[in-house]
Amino acid sequence: MPHTALITCSQESEGLLALELRRLLPDCSLVWAADGLMRVECDLAMADLAAIISGKAGRGSIFARHIAPVQVVLPDDASVAQVCNAAMSVCAQIPAGARWNIHVRDSERRAAVESAAESASDPELRSRSDPQVLVSVIRADAYYVGMADAAHCLSTWPGGERRFRKEEARISRAEFKLLEALEVFDLRLPASGMAVDLGAAPGGWTRVLLEHGLDVTAVDPADLDRRLKGHPRLRHVRMTAERFRQDAPACTVVVNDMRMSAEPSANLMASYAYRIEMSARRQGANDANAWLGIMTLKLPERGITSRALLDLIDRCLDILMGAFGRVRARQLFHNRSEVTAVMEGLAQCD
Repeated sequence: MPHTALITCSQESEGLLALELRRLLPDCSLVWAADGLMRVECDLAMADLAAIISGKAGRGSIFARHIAPVQVVLPDDASVAQVCNAAMSVCAQIPAGARWNIHVRDSERRAAVESAAESASDPELRSRSDPQVLVSVIRADAYYVGMADAAHCLSTWPGGERRFRKEEARISRAEFKLLEALEVFDLRLPASGMAVDLGAAPGGWTRVLLEHGLDVTAVDPADLDRRLKGHPRLRHVRMTAERFRQDAPACTVVVNDMRMSAEPSANLMASYAYRIEMSARRQGANDANAWLGIMTLKLPERGITSRALLDLIDRCLDILMGAFGRVRARQLFHNRSEVTAVMEGLAQCD
C-alpha cells in the first residue's frame, strides 16, 4: 500500500530537490503540492524513507529540510471542523507519555487546530523544543494530516525553518549558519583546544567558537569586529587562507565561510587536512578521529542548470571525501546560495 509524505525545501532549490529525489527514489511518485513542498508517494515506510533522505542509507538529500508523513488527506476547502477532527484523530494515537508537538501550516486556522490537538492528547507533554512525536497539519493543494517519530522528520522545526533569537552580542547573520549546523548535524564542539576560522572577518563564526571555550586563530586580511579586540583566546592573522595554510597549526576544528567558489574552497579545505595532520604528527598529538571541519560551499546564482549545480556539489564532496573520514552536506534554513558541509575525522595520510 503506498505511503504519502511531504518534503520541504527552499523555493529557490525546487529544481535541485526534484533531481535529488528522482535519483534517490526512482520508483516513487513526485508532485509539487505547493511552493517548496513536494508530495512523495511510495511503498517505503516512514523510517525507510527518512533513512534514504537523511543519508543513513547512502549520501542522502542535500536540499530536503523537513519530512512530514501523511495519514489523512482532506480537500483544500475542508471545513474547520473537518480539519480539527482529523487532527484530533491523529493526536489520539500519540503514545502515552511521549513528548509531542504539532506544526500547522494554515495561519487562519492554526489556533483552532492546535486547541483541538491539545484536547485529544496531553497538553502538559507538548514540547516545542524537544518533541519525540511530531503531528503535521499542512494546507497546500489539499489538507494533509499525519504523525511521525520526530527522529524521522529531519527537523523538529516547522518546515525545517530553524529560527534563533537575536542577541545584542551577535556580530553577523552568518552566526546563525554555524549555530544551525551544530544542531542539524548533531555536532558537539570540543570544550577546549585550537580552532582555525578561515576568512573570519567580521568575526561571527569566531565569536561562536570563542563562546564554546576554544582558542581561535582568525585568518583574514580584513578587520574583525571591535568587540573581539583584545580577547585573550583570540589570535588574528592578517593574511589570506591560501597563504596561511603553509603555517597551519595542529588544531581540532577548522571552519570556512569564505566568499570563494565552491570547488576551489573544497580543494583548499582538503589541503588544510593534510597540513594539519602533518603538524599534529610532528607534535605527537595526532588524533585523526577528533577533527571537525565546517564549511559553506558557495554556489553560482545564475547561468547554470540544476543538474550542473548537483554535479558541482558532487565534485566538491568527492574532493572532501578524499581528505576526511566522514563528509555530510545540507542546505540549511540560514543558507542562501550555498550548502553547508561538515567533515569529521581526517583521512590517514601516508
